[in-house]
Amino acid sequence: MTTIKAVLPLTLLLTFPAAASNDFNWYSGLRVGGTHFSNACELGNESCDKDDIGGGLYLGYNFTDYFALETGYTYLGEAELSPHSDKYGNPSVDYKAQTIDLVGKFSTDLTSSLDLFAKAGAAFSHVETSNSNWNESESDWDLGPTFGAGLEYYFTPNFSSRLEYQMYPNVGNDDKVGESDVHFYGISFAYNFGAKAQPLVVEPIIIPEPEPVIIPKPIVKPIVKPTPITIDSLSVDLPFAFDSSRLSAESKRRLDPVIQRVNQYSQSKLFVVGHTDSRGTEAYNQQLSQERAQAVAAAISSNYSIGRNRMVIEGRGESQPVATNKTEAGRAENRRVEVYTPSFVVQPK
Repeated sequence: MTTIKAVLPLTLLLTFPAAASNDFNWYSGLRVGGTHFSNACELGNESCDKDDIGGGLYLGYNFTDYFALETGYTYLGEAELSPHSDKYGNPSVDYKAQTIDLVGKFSTDLTSSLDLFAKAGAAFSHVETSNSNWNESESDWDLGPTFGAGLEYYFTPNFSSRLEYQMYPNVGNDDKVGESDVHFYGISFAYNFGAKAQPLVVEPIIIPEPEPVIIPKPIVKPIVKPTPITIDSLSVDLPFAFDSSRLSAESKRRLDPVIQRVNQYSQSKLFVVGHTDSRGTEAYNQQLSQERAQAVAAAISSNYSIGRNRMVIEGRGESQPVATNKTEAGRAENRRVEVYTPSFVVQPK
């Protein structure tokens, strides 16, 4: 029965992220490190081995940029009390612990890639003591508090790593299997399933017409020249999914007004400029912005037969945000490719 209870949370954590990955606020990871049973030796009356290796899996959901709810399974190892006896006089006793956690995770940005976080919540702990000489064992489930803190670094917008410490006070039941404070310290690796790209409302940029040029009339015979026509600039922003350079079908439909302008006027020029949010390194974001711009240019060239000699293609990384990178909505606005034609003057025939 103990084996089933220990394996069940591990199986759920392995299978649930696959089903939940369609919701872009989910993340999952694994952690490994050392454990220390700070008062496990009080269970016996001689020296004991109170350090071990632990690890586990966790799954979380980001409600905001600063708060997440996280659950996980952690094996905390065991304290070996042999060759002495426990507090009841039974020799060769081992103390083994594992937990299922439910905690709130509170984060704050130190830099664009480094977060400081704290965790607090509840731990459902399973403790088992075994007597190898008498072939006896006792186990117990107990609910108690847990809390911790650490640093999280984002290598890319999807992949991060943590250095963390977590405390499990009074693990176990003193009347049945004994109690011990258990400390976990280690490193973890997480995969973040990204963020939803928010739909962008594109408003046309209206540029006022220049002052008309007045041609003086000749004294002998008036000459009337046709007035030049100014074609206003036209621009659309194409949103991109988190850490993606793939052009969506909706983005292709947004291109229609600009494509019609370019096809109508052979002297028009098309600018394709890629942008990213600030998650990840500056070099990574610069490369991603260039890939987004190239993907849009390739779609225009293949679908509308517009030569690249009429395009200016460039990536500007995270250097030109249109919204704050402190919120998920702001970062979604910054993940874009601008496609525009500047204003120009047409001489009537």
